[in-house]
Amino acid sequence: MNPEQALEVVTARGPDAVVVDAPSSRRVEVCCLLRALTSAAIVVLGEPGAPDAAECLDRGADDYVTHPERPREIAARVRARLRRAPVAGPRRVITVDQISLDLDRHEVTVGGRPVHLPLKQFRLLELLLSHPGQVMTAGTIAERVWGPAEPIGANTLQAQVARLRSALGDEGLAARIRSVPGLGYTFRR
Repeated sequence: MNPEQALEVVTARGPDAVVVDAPSSRRVEVCCLLRALTSAAIVVLGEPGAPDAAECLDRGADDYVTHPERPREIAARVRARLRRAPVAGPRRVITVDQISLDLDRHEVTVGGRPVHLPLKQFRLLELLLSHPGQVMTAGTIAERVWGPAEPIGANTLQAQVARLRSALGDEGLAARIRSVPGLGYTFRR
């Protein structure tokens, strides 16, 4: 399973803990993306003396375990993290007009109708609905939706906005995601 597939699984299932065994070139990026998606405990597997250990911990990992993997130790570290995890509070839901986003379940409804959104579109909609009426610059959107480790071009952002508008289905709601030329996008109430 590649990191993108793993992120989709985490979003869909909402686990309490995630063990990351990614290539060293992707570990920091995966930690950033996971932390933006979930409050689950994140335990990273890496090589002894790896230069990315501190950065993974700074970017959202809760623990870093070096190879060779010791399954019992990894399981014990995950259990320890879960013991210290806060008790789950009320579900986080953003509702603006007819759009409702359940952040914990990664569910979207428009006028009561369920709408499936891929991860990037979900995060884009979450960002816009969290700041209705505020212009979100293209740079801010890129950093918060894609993460600092994944630079994107203007065409990528335009394509994702177009897909999001299409997925919303309701022409009136889709039209509320407005382009602000030279700056970015906003969601108008």
